[in-house]
Amino acid sequence: MECKKCGGKEHNKNEFVKGHQRYKCKNYRYQFVPTLQKGFNEQTKLIAYLLYISGLSLRTIVRLLHISATSVVALFTFKKNKLWIWKAYCTDTGQLIDWECGNRDTNTLKRLLQRLKKWNIKIYITDNWKSYSEMIPREMLLQSKKCTYPIERNNFRQRHWFARFRRKTCVVSRSLQMVDLTMALFAKFHCNSSFSFSSLFT
Repeated sequence: MECKKCGGKEHNKNEFVKGHQRYKCKNYRYQFVPTLQKGFNEQTKLIAYLLYISGLSLRTIVRLLHISATSVVALFTFKKNKLWIWKAYCTDTGQLIDWECGNRDTNTLKRLLQRLKKWNIKIYITDNWKSYSEMIPREMLLQSKKCTYPIERNNFRQRHWFARFRRKTCVVSRSLQMVDLTMALFAKFHCNSSFSFSSLFT
């Protein structure tokens, strides 16, 4: 452990700060708290993987490596069948106009833009994802994270009301139809009061 200012290794303990030991450098009298390492180091990951492929349970790995069960589960959780939801949100009315489920690629965005033509949209406000600039004319596109807070607020409400959209969860349905129907429920009851549920089955 070295001083963060001079790199010296001579220091004394000097009380605690938010539960962490603080040190004072003997050379510059500089006080510092050692930087705590987040996550696993490579050696711990390697040992955990070797134990896992050897047939040991996650509970046994937790007991042997003295790490939390949540961390071990996160280490061996691999997200499959990723499903992106592209949404068209009107910032003036607060309504969810349309959505499209699929990959995070230009083809998925293209399907959504095709249906949005009937709305005669004058300007699109998006983030800096490259697919937008490829599919939307420059004069109709405004790319800025500062202007996308309404849709982020809408995403927060969506995760609040429906557990299947929460990140790092075990309740996400892999059925595209179930996700699409859930989006329709969200639009009906939490965004658009004039949304017609019967249109889903026409």
